[in-house]
Amino acid sequence: MSIDPNENRHHEEFVLSAYAPELSADKGIAEALAALPTPITPTPHKAVTWVKPTIGHADSLRDRARVWAPAIASTVIVAAVLVGPVDVPLTGPLIAYAMAWLAFGWWTAAGRPGPRDTALLLVRAAMTTGRGIGIATVAVVGVLRRAMRLLGRAFRRVLRIRVRRVRVQGA
Repeated sequence: MSIDPNENRHHEEFVLSAYAPELSADKGIAEALAALPTPITPTPHKAVTWVKPTIGHADSLRDRARVWAPAIASTVIVAAVLVGPVDVPLTGPLIAYAMAWLAFGWWTAAGRPGPRDTALLLVRAAMTTGRGIGIATVAVVGVLRRAMRLLGRAFRRVLRIRVRRVRVQGA
């Protein structure tokens, strides 16, 4: 099940094709079927085009608030319960329920994608997160290599310095 309203249209047309002779025999049904508007199917069948919130259609601040309200409200409530000053014992089921509530709020704000699109969104989010972690790891390794090189040079310089022994007179 996808959020694309035209995705299941092919199945409906297949079922209706079995009854085509009966439907075309009656002029009233044929005229009613002909008067139905044909759905516009979008050309790119990508989750990105369907899952994006209707923020592009939101022209006013009120519309934007309506679109993002479930995500913002669930985030605020979960943050208040889990992190806030409220003295609530943090049990496993409470944390799981809070995370589910948070996920539902963001899922609602994302336009309620179907299972396939949700999985695609999760995979893309994981790939983006992994890419960010990889970039950070490469940066940290580069900084550590530079630091080790500088430390090695400093230790070599320290070892090259000769220490003069001071002789005490009269000893």
